[in-house]
Amino acid sequence: MGVSRLLRRPGALLVGLLVAATAAAVATATGSVVVSQNPSPFATAGCAAVDSAQTSQVSTTFNYLNSEEEPYVAVDPTDSSHLVGAWQQDRWNDGGANGLVSAYSTTGGSSWTVVPEPFTSCYGAGGLDYQRASDPWVSIGPGKPASFGCAPTVKDCSTAYAIAIPFDETTRRTAVAAAVSYDLGATWTHTQTLIADPCSSVQTPGYVCNPKSFVLNDKESITADPTKPGYAYAVWDRLVAPPASPPGFFKELAYKGPAFISRTTDYGQTWSAPQQIVSTPSIDQTIGNVIVIDPANGTLYDFFTYIQNIGNGGGNRGETIGFVKSTDHGATWSSVRTVAAEPANGVVDPNNVDPTTNTAPAPLRTGAGLPEPAVSSTGQLYVVWEGTDPATSTDQVYITTSTDGGASWSTPALVDSSYTNRPAFTPAVAVSGGTVGVTYYQWDATTTSGSEPTVLYIQKSTSAGSSTAAPTFGARAAVTSEFNGLAAPYSETGYFFGDYEGLTANSNGFIPFNVLTTCNDGGAGTQPSCRALNSVISPTNVTPTDNNATDVYAVPGS
Repeated sequence: MGVSRLLRRPGALLVGLLVAATAAAVATATGSVVVSQNPSPFATAGCAAVDSAQTSQVSTTFNYLNSEEEPYVAVDPTDSSHLVGAWQQDRWNDGGANGLVSAYSTTGGSSWTVVPEPFTSCYGAGGLDYQRASDPWVSIGPGKPASFGCAPTVKDCSTAYAIAIPFDETTRRTAVAAAVSYDLGATWTHTQTLIADPCSSVQTPGYVCNPKSFVLNDKESITADPTKPGYAYAVWDRLVAPPASPPGFFKELAYKGPAFISRTTDYGQTWSAPQQIVSTPSIDQTIGNVIVIDPANGTLYDFFTYIQNIGNGGGNRGETIGFVKSTDHGATWSSVRTVAAEPANGVVDPNNVDPTTNTAPAPLRTGAGLPEPAVSSTGQLYVVWEGTDPATSTDQVYITTSTDGGASWSTPALVDSSYTNRPAFTPAVAVSGGTVGVTYYQWDATTTSGSEPTVLYIQKSTSAGSSTAAPTFGARAAVTSEFNGLAAPYSETGYFFGDYEGLTANSNGFIPFNVLTTCNDGGAGTQPSCRALNSVISPTNVTPTDNNATDVYAVPGS
């Protein structure tokens, strides 16, 4: 079955949702550094058999071998030269990937070692028995279990945490799973499911175990606590509905999508039973739950998109950015508080065609509807998101900030008001010292047949802002050279880099961690030779090429 990423309103579904691998070093370069590995670590006979079992049952499903999507990255609080990143490896056209792959760096991002994560059958012995995985996320916290005999303040005495959404295409199984690494990311251990549906042991009001029920765990994240060694928090939304076919799912108007948390207090060796921290009425849901932690006092903030299709709590029907907070390390939580409205039109290219219809426009699947938060060393909160600029009707990047623990927020402001004639999408945010960095993709020229000239940009704040005034930013700077967005896989609702991208910072500056396509060719009447699809111009052909169409790049010192 397909995996739904976001249920925005009744009747509208936005879809989104055997290698015992030897770690392989990746060549380095000045500036942008290729992190991912080609060919795919999952390009094995064992994984091909897992894929074949799916394609034999679902005629419309196919895999983009050697294509990477949706990367995320974290920096070690005990050693800023140590980084761990993760991404989807070998994306499917209808959701998820063959598995998740991580990489670690001990050189501040100038070189990386690739290590598959044990969340699917494609991993091989020791991997979880699921066909696919999605939504990679990583975090690094201070300290290791007592058996390691090191102090949490000592360099490299840290634990890396990884999380995933494993699921099956041919059954209704869906889960949230976590693993940890005590050796900088070289190996992963204590792999376990935090919740496994349908018929999970988690009890929610109105939910009765039924193997035919529609249950989806989605858009999880994991955050290590910098103030409490051994503590980390996993959050996600869980869509639940009575048994139904996809059309019946909407006609019943009975689904809901509350937010859940599970936490570890022993460095990921065990996890607590999931608990609901945000409840929702029917037809309402959360999505994109991400926790940030005030390093000054340990307060937890869980940010998410709150979708009120039926309810109108606080007069906020529609999509808003909300949050809940905890001052006792996740044991109890506040009620939902609102940050800002979050309307977005999405991004479409009028000069190219949708390969599923052979008609214009060509849609992009972006980070719209998924806010990205960050917190400074002093506890100042920031949230960025992709929203529609009413002056141009294009999606742009917005930011707001709070200096009083979320009690009040600055009026949302454009990060860049100079180039709003072209969409800016899928933002990420990080704070380095007193400087806020925001990355995003943007077309740097008008699109033409076969060409979407895309650049990854970064902007840095010139003022920190406050609850009464958003931060101001300097001019945008190109992080990458131009590449062709049409070379990316087409997954579910559009050409796809990921629902989010990575950005962190260390003492040398910001470190974007992004997917880029591997070529910039394409022009009027032509198409990129490195494309993931057989053809992106009319007549289009979505048959995968197995090209190395996308790679994960790190750009340290940005």
